[in-house]
Formats: sequence, C-alpha cells, structure tokens
Amino acid sequence: MDKFLEKILKPVIRPIKKYIMGFVRKFRTLPKLILKTLKGWIKQYLFKPLSSRKDYVKTGDYYISKKLMLLLLVLILIIVYVLLKFFPGFFVKESKVVKLHEKPDQEITYTGKVILFDETGVLKYEGELVKGAFSGQGKLYSPDGNFIYEGQFQEGAQSGSGVHYYDDGEVRYTGAFENNEYNGYGQLFNEQGTLVYQGEFSAGSFSDQGKEYYNDGKIKYDGAYKNGVFNGQGALYSQEGSLVYRGEFTNGAYNGQGQEFYTNENVKYEGAFQNGQYGGQGSVFDENSVLIYQGEFKNGQYNGQGKLFRNGLLCYQGEFVNGNYGGQGKLYDDRGIVFYDGEFENGEYHGQGKLYDEQGVLFYQGEFASGEYNGMGKRFNEDNILIFQGSFASGNITGEGTEYYLNGNIKYKGALENGQYNGNGQLFDEDGNLTYEGGFQNGRFFGEGTLYDSDGTIKYMGSFLQGKYHGSGQLFDSNGDIKYEGEFRNGTPYQSSPSGLPEESELPQQPGSPENESSSVDEQVGV
Repeated sequence: MDKFLEKILKPVIRPIKKYIMGFVRKFRTLPKLILKTLKGWIKQYLFKPLSSRKDYVKTGDYYISKKLMLLLLVLILIIVYVLLKFFPGFFVKESKVVKLHEKPDQEITYTGKVILFDETGVLKYEGELVKGAFSGQGKLYSPDGNFIYEGQFQEGAQSGSGVHYYDDGEVRYTGAFENNEYNGYGQLFNEQGTLVYQGEFSAGSFSDQGKEYYNDGKIKYDGAYKNGVFNGQGALYSQEGSLVYRGEFTNGAYNGQGQEFYTNENVKYEGAFQNGQYGGQGSVFDENSVLIYQGEFKNGQYNGQGKLFRNGLLCYQGEFVNGNYGGQGKLYDDRGIVFYDGEFENGEYHGQGKLYDEQGVLFYQGEFASGEYNGMGKRFNEDNILIFQGSFASGNITGEGTEYYLNGNIKYKGALENGQYNGNGQLFDEDGNLTYEGGFQNGRFFGEGTLYDSDGTIKYMGSFLQGKYHGSGQLFDSNGDIKYEGEFRNGTPYQSSPSGLPEESELPQQPGSPENESSSVDEQVGV
C-alpha cells in the first residue's frame, strides 16, 4: 500500500518539493503572503464537497482529488517549516556553502557555492564557482569590503543581468553586463540616486538608442549614441527643459540636417550643420519665426549664395563671405526696389556696381572702393540721362572726366578735383561749339587760356586769374584781328600810359564768373 501511494504521489510531490527547496534557499521562515494564500486555498478546496471531475487532477491512469493534494501540500510545508526551525541540518546537502580564502601561489578550483575572502581576510565574493571562476549568481565586494556588484557571472567576469553599486551602497547601474562592462540595455544613476541615463550600452559606453538626464532628473538628450557620445538622430534639451536641438549628430556635435531652437522652442535655424556649426544650406529665423536669412553657410556664418531679409522683406540677394556681403549682389529698399546691384567686399560696395534712386532709376554706374565712388564711373540725372563720365576718388569727381548737357552734347572735358574744374580742360556750348580751352582753378579760368565765339573765332588769348583776364593777353575783334595786346588786371586792360586802351564798351564780358554760370560738376550731377 505504501509503495502504491508513493507511486501515485511521487510525480506530484517532486515538483512541489523542488519549488519549495528553491524557496527555502531564500527564506528561513514562511512569508506571510504564502500563509495568506494557503489560507485562501484551504477555504476554497478543503471544506468544499467533491462534486465533479473538476475537483480532481488526472495523473496517468488515476485521478487525485485536489483536496488531497492540498492536504499533502500543507503537510509538506508544515514539515519543512519544522525541519528548518528545529532541525536545520536536514537541508545541509541542499544549501551547503563553503568558505574559502585566497592564498598566494594557490589556485582555487572549487565548484559550488562559496563565501570567498581575499588574502587579507576581506570578503571578496559570495556565490557560485565553477572550477574556481565566478559563475552564475553572485555578489562581488571591493578590496575595502564594499558591496559593489550583484548579479550574474560567466567564466569569472560580470556577464548577464546585474546591479553595480557605489561605495556607499547606492545603485550605480542596473542592467546587462558582458566581460565586466555595461553591455546591452541598462540604467545608470548618480550618487544621489538620480537616473542619469537609460538605454543601450556597448563596451561600457552609451551606444545605440538611449536617454540622458540632468542631475535634477530632467531629460538632457534622447536619441542615438556611439562610443558614449551623441551620434545619429537625436534631440537635445536645456536644463530648463526646453528643446535646444533636434537632428543629426556626429561625435557629439551637430552634424548633418537639424533644427536649432530658441528658449520659446520656435525654430532658430533649420538646415545643414558641420562640426557643431551652421554649414551648408540653411535658414535662420527670429524668435517670432520670421525668416532672417536663407542660403549657404560655412563655419557658422553666411558664406556663398543667400538671401537676407528685414522684417520679412528681402533686403539683399547675392554672395556672402564670412557673414558679410562679398561678391556679386543686390540691395533692396523696403518696397522691394533694387537700389544697388554690383560687387561687394567686407559688406561695402567694392568693384563694379550700379546705384539707383527711390524710383529705381539708375544714377551711378562704375567702380567703387570701400563703399565710395572710386575709379571710372558714370552719373545720370533723374531721367536716366548721362551727365558725367570719368574718374572718381573717395566719393568725389576727381581726375579726368567729361560733363554733358541734357541733349547729350559735351559741356566740359578735362581735369577735375572734388567735383570742380581744376587743371586743363575745354568748355563747350549746348550746340557743341568750343567756348574755352585752358587752365581752371576751383571751377574758374586760371592760368593760360583761350576764349572763343560760337563761330570759333578767338575772343581772348592770354592769362586768367579767378575767372578774369589778368596778366598778359590779347583781345580780338569779330574778324579775328587784335584789338588790344598788353597787360590786364582784374579783368581790365592796364598800361602805364592810357594811349592804345580799348573803350570799355568794346571789352568782352568777363568769362567764368560764378554769377553767370556754374563751373562745378558737383552742382550739375548732385554729388
């Protein structure tokens, strides 16, 4: 009969005993939770009358009542409890732990559960050994005796799931290990117990996907890693919690396509990055999301082709160098009308260019230097009629040039300085007839010169001072004959003897007087 019962109960008792023995290894007394659970089972099954096949469990060719199984389970638990409480030696074979001490020049080859001490007697390891190597579940201690790791081992190394601790006992890391390094999914904490990273690890470093946090627990970064630094797609946040950057990273720096944000999380920049700086094609916006710039960047500055906007309106289109206008470009006013079209250097007009008035009419075309007219150029009036072409210096008409009447005929041709006739030149009337050729000073006849009638007949040949006959000279009549030859002072013939002097009514009108005509090109072209 006993053998018959043993044959029936053995397949039932064996898994129960195995479960209980595993449970016993961890606890020396029955937990309240199990007692509470057992109490519920007893009420449910022990006092319930057997009424159907559901109250039995089929084992081979036999049926065993659940009530009987419960009674046996309760009996086994009571026996186990009594043995643990009063006869602990009964389980020595199941839970035997050996204490070992490391010794110089002596290799440990033991297999089984151990408590291992180092050569100085400090606890080093608790857990399983396989041929002397840490294996399976175990606990590791530092040379100072601090508990530093609990988890799985393989061939002497921390491998599998485990928990790494700071010296003060706070959790440092929990997750996967491989060969004593964080490898796989895990969570990293600071010494205050705050989570600083969760995600994938490789060879001890952040890798693949993960989230990094500030010491106050706010998220710092969410995205891809490589070798412990941001690498791939990710999002970076400020310590205040606002989004700073979203896009691609390489070696911890913004690299590739991305977006940079203001503290209000409106987009500040959108486009390409290189080594943490704007590089390539991109757009810059103000804090209200109004476009400021669109185009190419290099080293964080406008470089290459681009468009600059003011209050949302296009104000410049063209080339940039190191953040300034550089190369070919156009400037626009607030109405979108071009007022400069040409070359730039360091943000200033430099090289060939064209300037336009408020109506978009061209009024200067030529060379610039450092933002001023410099070199050869042309000036036009409000009707786009050419009125001067020649040399400019530091923004003024200086050097050789030609002034024109509105009908296109030449008015003056010769030397100028600061917008006035200075040096040798020629004056013409509106019909193109030469009226004077010779020297000028500050816009007036000066030095040697010749005056002509409209038919080309010489009127006067000689010296001038401040626009008047002065010094040696000759007066001619309408036939070209000399009427007077001698000295002049302040426009009047002068001799020590009055004989031979022409009548005052016969003297030609004094030329070059500022009261009679403009002798400044600046007055004509509006310099």
